[in-house]
Amino acid sequence: MKTSGILKAGGVYSIVGIAQSLIWVILLPVHTHFLSAADYGLISLCTAMVTGSATVLEFGFSRAVVQSIFSHRTQEQPWQIELLTPIKFILIIALAIMSATGILAWCGFFEFDRPLAIVITLTVGAAVTLPIIRVYGEALKMQSRLSEYAKLMSVVLAVTLFGNLGLVVGLKLGIVGVLLALATANWLGAMWAVFALTRKLSHRLDKNELKQALAYGLPLVPHFSIGAFLPAIERSLLAYFAGIQTTGLYAVASSIANLLTIITTSFTTALRPRMFAMLETAQAKDFSLLRKKMVLVTAAFMVIAVIGSILAEPVITLFAGKNFYDAWPIVPLLLTRQAIYGAYQYVATVYYFIKSGTKMLLLVSCLAVLTLLVISPFVVPRFGVFGMAAVSLLSACVYLFCASAIAKRLHPMRWPTMRSFMIVLLGSMALSGAYLPLFMNETSLIIMGKTLEVSVALAIFLAILKVFHKMEKTS
Repeated sequence: MKTSGILKAGGVYSIVGIAQSLIWVILLPVHTHFLSAADYGLISLCTAMVTGSATVLEFGFSRAVVQSIFSHRTQEQPWQIELLTPIKFILIIALAIMSATGILAWCGFFEFDRPLAIVITLTVGAAVTLPIIRVYGEALKMQSRLSEYAKLMSVVLAVTLFGNLGLVVGLKLGIVGVLLALATANWLGAMWAVFALTRKLSHRLDKNELKQALAYGLPLVPHFSIGAFLPAIERSLLAYFAGIQTTGLYAVASSIANLLTIITTSFTTALRPRMFAMLETAQAKDFSLLRKKMVLVTAAFMVIAVIGSILAEPVITLFAGKNFYDAWPIVPLLLTRQAIYGAYQYVATVYYFIKSGTKMLLLVSCLAVLTLLVISPFVVPRFGVFGMAAVSLLSACVYLFCASAIAKRLHPMRWPTMRSFMIVLLGSMALSGAYLPLFMNETSLIIMGKTLEVSVALAIFLAILKVFHKMEKTS
């Protein structure tokens, strides 16, 4: 693919990725106005379970399909043939799970403290078809069918957005409306993929192809499932120890903090090919340059976190309902966590560069999740939502520290872990300015203080970008 084609593809994928993350932020004013904190907490649990469950039910087929299309690229067989067996298999599993869920709901199996049958059924319905969208979307990316991919995702996002507006605002269906819009969007996206393959659906479900796809995809499921289920684990622990209403506050703060994730993920993904080339050369000069870049990247992410933290209170006031105002003090902690995750993604490049790296990355993820599970029962009951945010931040630190330490076994590159943590520590001290509204009553002083801090942070951020740009030119 030519450079212009790469830029065009990257732009389309970035826009779609940003839109997927932003849609729940855009809907924040709607959800927080028409839903209670408890309902929003339950929705956050359900949507997190949709993402995690879909990763498992995908069976690693999206990666297997990409690998298969790439392996058979010189053959005359249409690329759509590679999709038929995985999508048929996922569709059969989806119908089987939905049928079982419907029967259990009809028998009253989901009736506990409140009628959860509809909520659980819609959650399952949204989860079982999302893998089809992912598999078909990855195949479209592989074939550089940008317009088809953009249309598919536009339909899914539009139905999610307008479905929420119609069902939650118009019909006042509350949590049922939110999940019904999500399930409808995923089913329409899945049917879009099925209809696009209609002419090829007469192709039988090949058992050998299925075995090959499962053999390639299933080993990848544990690695991707840990990250996918992490929000569900956090919110389940918080709901258990502090209550579902507190989970709603945490979910609102997470939605705002996830905006930083868009920046860190886009940046590290864009930088990854360049890092692959530098890791491949295996020269001391390149190693030194990579270490310096990691320090600058960590500093830049922390500066963005500081700016976002200072703006947390007015943003929550503007976007969220008054019942969710108490969510804003959580944002600085979660933004710090996202900045650390950004540095971790930078280090994780070496794991993707080495063929056996993902297996080691699984160990890193397990250690971080274990930290979350072991410490939460001691901290969350006492400190509530702030305890959960602190434990989540600690888990992110474990990700970064362990990834940096274990990476030495894969590649001679030594990551500047301690310097990065010093930057995080300094950034955390700067975050204290975000809590001015808790200690000052004069609005004018708060505005002046925050404006000054944002200006200083922005100046530091621009200086970091300038240094980074000079390093790119000299390398």
